Amino acid sequence: MKTRYLSAILLAASSCLLAACGGGSTPVRPSVSPAADPPQPPPPPSSAPAEPCPAPITANCVVDTPSAAGDQDMTGGRQSDYALVKRGTATLTLASHSRNDNLPPTVDFRFSGGTTVEEGRLRIYSNATLHSNVVVQAGGSLSVGGTMTGDLDNHGNTLLGAKLIGNVINGGVLGAGASIYEPPFYSSNSIEGNYKQTPSGTLIAVIPMTAYGSTMTGGFVSVTGRADIEGTLRLVQYTDDWGPYPLLAAPFTMQVLHADGGVFGQFAQWTSPGLFITGAVRYLPNDVYFDAIAISVAPAMAAAKAGDALTLASAARFDAVLDHASFANAPDAARTPEQQRLLAAAGLIQRTQSFDQAIRTFDSLSGSGHTAAIEALLLQSSLPDASLMSRMDSVRPGSRLGAWSGQTSVLASGNGAFTGVRAGFDQWLGDRLALGVSLGTSEGSLRFGHLGGTARDRSPQWDVYLQQLVGDGGYLFGDIGYGRHQLDTRRAIDLGIGQFRVTGLRDLDLLRAHVESGQHFRVGNGRVTLFGALSHVALHGAGFVEQGGTGFELIAQPSTHQRTRATAGLRFGQAWRSGDRVTTLNLATGYSQVLLARDNARAAFTGAPDAMFALDALPTARGNGWLQLGIGTGNQRWNLDLDYARLAENQSLMLHTRLAF
Repeated sequence: MKTRYLSAILLAASSCLLAACGGGSTPVRPSVSPAADPPQPPPPPSSAPAEPCPAPITANCVVDTPSAAGDQDMTGGRQSDYALVKRGTATLTLASHSRNDNLPPTVDFRFSGGTTVEEGRLRIYSNATLHSNVVVQAGGSLSVGGTMTGDLDNHGNTLLGAKLIGNVINGGVLGAGASIYEPPFYSSNSIEGNYKQTPSGTLIAVIPMTAYGSTMTGGFVSVTGRADIEGTLRLVQYTDDWGPYPLLAAPFTMQVLHADGGVFGQFAQWTSPGLFITGAVRYLPNDVYFDAIAISVAPAMAAAKAGDALTLASAARFDAVLDHASFANAPDAARTPEQQRLLAAAGLIQRTQSFDQAIRTFDSLSGSGHTAAIEALLLQSSLPDASLMSRMDSVRPGSRLGAWSGQTSVLASGNGAFTGVRAGFDQWLGDRLALGVSLGTSEGSLRFGHLGGTARDRSPQWDVYLQQLVGDGGYLFGDIGYGRHQLDTRRAIDLGIGQFRVTGLRDLDLLRAHVESGQHFRVGNGRVTLFGALSHVALHGAGFVEQGGTGFELIAQPSTHQRTRATAGLRFGQAWRSGDRVTTLNLATGYSQVLLARDNARAAFTGAPDAMFALDALPTARGNGWLQLGIGTGNQRWNLDLDYARLAENQSLMLHTRLAF
């Protein structure tokens, strides 16, 4: 019967739909696309995962919390005659009804069969207590935020942030919690019982530090019974989401352990968070202290013979900045962003564990890439432009003078790339005296070698030159030039956790003077020129501020640099003619000696602008040999030269093109 009624209803509904679509006449099926499958209904909301081991517990409570499943809570307390076994690499938290509820009522977890942490972390939250003997295996960790009653056998990692009522045997790593927001935990980081540390055990003590205008001095363990100690004492820095922070200025004393029943034995060794703490462990009948004599970088680096003079100077500068950084004790709101970044970076540097890394860090803090770029400019400017000297070297009485242009490109170089364009005009003022002027521009790049970083140089330049021909083959040449250089520097500061990009822009004014005297001699089909020269280069650099994110970027004051050099050398040239084409071979060599070197460059870090220091340069030889070998071809109107040059330690391959009009 029900089927018959259902069929009638469906038939009536179909007739109505057809009549509506057909307008009361013969039904017409409209042309439509097939309907899409209807969307699947959303899955029902998943119910919250069931808490492990609900009451009543009738067997051992084995909780497996793999990392893929995430952390898990056990709330409300448990009373069991069986054991709790924690497995899996995630965290199991024993808490009241909410981990965000630190207020009473406090709930109690009792596992009379004992507790074993095989792997991952077991955390006793501050609103919970645990009554159970606990074994922490090598792959596990225990965090005591609430009270624990029972003996602890620790072979993994235990953080004691509250009270443990029972005896402790530590064959793993045990440390007391510390916070800058609370006073020292003389009673709360306590063991109401005996403490024994085996030869494989490590006790962690937190080094005092200053942050937010207050000093944190907590982070040691207090024992009501006796303490028998062996193994290792490990000093650590306090840190949090806003750290790390620099260490407290030495000398200072920090408490490591207190035992009402007495301290017996000594630590076999102590370790620190970095390379730069000097001090000793001091034992009293009921207390253990660590006396920090100094926290200084430079003496530790010098004792280890780590780095060169530049590295050690940079390390000493780091020590001086922290010694005078009074803002480290100021509240956070009273510090500038640059000061906050400098303190955070200093905390990272003080945690350096490797002298190789320390060398890289302090070399990058030296800022000597700037002085290396300046030294390269001073050395390069000690000799006149190569295309100009090649032109004047070919001048003879009656030679054609006039307008000329030249281009120089460095095809390969150990220090970087360079290209320059120069044009000039010269004319005879008499039979043997020529005067000329030239204008040019250059653009190049310089690499800082082991310091890392590059500098791009853009410079318009001008020269006024004079050459007097003397006797048979002699000459006297003089040149005065000026260049306006703009250095765009890019380097990195290495803090051990990565390299931080630093940029800077600086204007430099360079004035140079060069006087040279020489004599040409015919040797077979070639010509030898003996010459001596004296040059002086003066450079004035404008102040600049580097941009970066560590607080150790440079604020540089205006600086001055001067070099006076004496140069002696010889040139050999030979030419082969074919019609109006001349092919030449040129060899030049000599030695340059610095007679006067003056530098006045001072800078500070952006995070400590009042702590000025001398911006040291890389050690450079006062004497340098140089060599140039070139081949060329051309005529009176054009010339093409390919030169190999070695100046000091830098080698380069250059292409010169010259045109005369």
